[in-house]
Amino acid sequence: MDRKEEQIRQLAHKLWLEEGKPEGRAQEHWHRAQKLIESEEVAAKASVPAAVETTKETKKPARGRKKVDGLPQTVPGRKQNAQSDQKKP
Repeated sequence: MDRKEEQIRQLAHKLWLEEGKPEGRAQEHWHRAQKLIESEEVAAKASVPAAVETTKETKKPARGRKKVDGLPQTVPGRKQNAQSDQKKP
């Protein structure tokens, strides 16, 4: 028995127990369990691409600077002033 079939069997048994162990409804419990597991698999597959896209959009800011609200900011503890950008004679 493969893993998926085992999951279906266990869930069908759980459904059967929850309904008070009715006789003659094994096939109904099996099909309900099968549909529930398949819908969980579809939901799980649908959520994966969104997570992947989020990580692709994340970009590392330029070294020595942080981006806050899209604007580069200086890193705390690093001195920067207008004179340091000019060449000394």
